[in-house]
Amino acid sequence: PNTKVVDGYVALVHNQAQRNLRLSRHLGADRADTSIGPLSFKVLGPQRRWALKLGPNQSGVEFSLEYTARIAPYLVKRIVYERQEGQGTSFSHYFQPGRFHGDVTFRGGKFLAQGFVGTRDRSWGIRAAREGMGIHFWIQVHFSRFALALLYSETRDHKPYYLDGALLYDDGRVAPIIELRHRVQFDMGTREHTSAELVVKDATGQETYISSRQLSRGVYLAGAGYGGWHGVDRGEFHTE
Repeated sequence: PNTKVVDGYVALVHNQAQRNLRLSRHLGADRADTSIGPLSFKVLGPQRRWALKLGPNQSGVEFSLEYTARIAPYLVKRIVYERQEGQGTSFSHYFQPGRFHGDVTFRGGKFLAQGFVGTRDRSWGIRAAREGMGIHFWIQVHFSRFALALLYSETRDHKPYYLDGALLYDDGRVAPIIELRHRVQFDMGTREHTSAELVVKDATGQETYISSRQLSRGVYLAGAGYGGWHGVDRGEFHTE
């Protein structure tokens, strides 16, 4: 908002290929207007339900989805990364696991989303620093009785720098994470995760073991505009 710009993106991976749509416009006077051309997010119930829609556009992707929260949002501690020169990073962040219903259309095919799981991810502040950061985990996973929401960073010499998250139970219990151990395998060509083993220890002393393996290609967030595209004045309306 401080740049007087509102922008958004859609990234879809299908059959090993990624399709991106990026949109931008001037913010204007109405902060409640959360649409950018064919893309819109509408609050149906505060902190509970959202309507997400993407109408006809040049990417060939369209959708009509409704997000319903599974549990209350979880706010992590403020994230601060210092920087030797220029602007550092300091922002707040919360997660909210939920489910999606509706449909996605791509190249004439319609894909139904009935109870698909996902996470609402909200942050605000300054996100500028990059150098000095090693591995960075943004982990959002649904299980039968709880969801795991976790942020974790290490420096390039493998020292833990930031850890916050929790096991968020359907009955309202919250078990903050106090320790993480990990072994992650990567494809060295693409640097994508192929499998992992995680042990998370929560504030009750319980340790939860999690294993994962790659089922499909990941999303390249550079295609969504990460790395400098966001917040730039591209005129009254811009799409690419």
